[in-house]
Amino acid sequence: MNQDKNNVLTEISKIIENATNIALFCHIRPDGDAIGSMLGLGWSLEEMGKKVQYVCPDELPVQGWLNPQTIGKNTRFVKAPEPYDCSILLDVSTLSRAGYFFEQPNIGQPDICIDHHVSNSGDAKINLIDPSAPATAIIVAHLIEELNFPMNKEIAEALLSGIIMDTQGFSTSNTNPDSLRVTAKLMEQGADLYWGIQNILKAHSLEAAKYWHCGLSKLETRGKILWTVLTDTDRERSGYTGRDDAGLIDYLASTEGFLATVLFNEQIDGRVKISWRSRPGVNVAAIAEEFGGGGHRQAAGADVSGPIGDVIERVLARTENGVQSAEQ
Repeated sequence: MNQDKNNVLTEISKIIENATNIALFCHIRPDGDAIGSMLGLGWSLEEMGKKVQYVCPDELPVQGWLNPQTIGKNTRFVKAPEPYDCSILLDVSTLSRAGYFFEQPNIGQPDICIDHHVSNSGDAKINLIDPSAPATAIIVAHLIEELNFPMNKEIAEALLSGIIMDTQGFSTSNTNPDSLRVTAKLMEQGADLYWGIQNILKAHSLEAAKYWHCGLSKLETRGKILWTVLTDTDRERSGYTGRDDAGLIDYLASTEGFLATVLFNEQIDGRVKISWRSRPGVNVAAIAEEFGGGGHRQAAGADVSGPIGDVIERVLARTENGVQSAEQ
């Protein structure tokens, strides 16, 4: 561990030690890593006697995360916090991704940010950012161990759920030996890897299957790009209640013969959520940043305003340029 990280951990420890009421924030349209990281750290802080607020600016995902009630925990999520004396961003790459709260006047700078996105700009007072970590939950697991924070079976299960989701069951190109070592330690605490993969990663509802059908039936190609679109009408017809793609993008990304996969997901208020996946060599994070988003080199996202047809054309044209540059 280098001295810079030592200094960061020391500062984090001091801030948390002096805090009584801690607000944890995840990103808009949260995924399993965001929720798992927040629950894992939050439950550890609660074991220390801290009051913890779990702030989620959007509706929780329909699937792909550990519901606290399934393991007997009663955790309340809120869209905005009550007054607090410490704020921590988890899996939040830019301040705008934390929702509207920090855009309000006189809110102030967040105290701590813990994240693994390469596009993170370091918006908090203290930033613990490790782009080499396949999941923010891995960074949180290290933090808990290095600062001797409480760990138990429930905390381990929450963190493992985040790792499972962001590595897609340890199948992403950035899965590294450290992620496996951390997973082994969480399993030693009682976390069930098999249960997590079966019930968090693989399980889906009938409505989600119908929603996938809508996207699969509209698959198109553009050179080495595979893409599709999900609309509000698709959501209504399938009965799927989430605003995400129910994990369809990760399934499509494994299709042979393509260097990039793009999924356009129509949102409310004239916005389109865009998800990119790519093969090594195509940096979709750089493409996403041009549209106000970010992420990882092989997995990124953005929200773009405008008619969905116009958004599709602009995004595909830029993605095609990125793929062609990578092929040269």
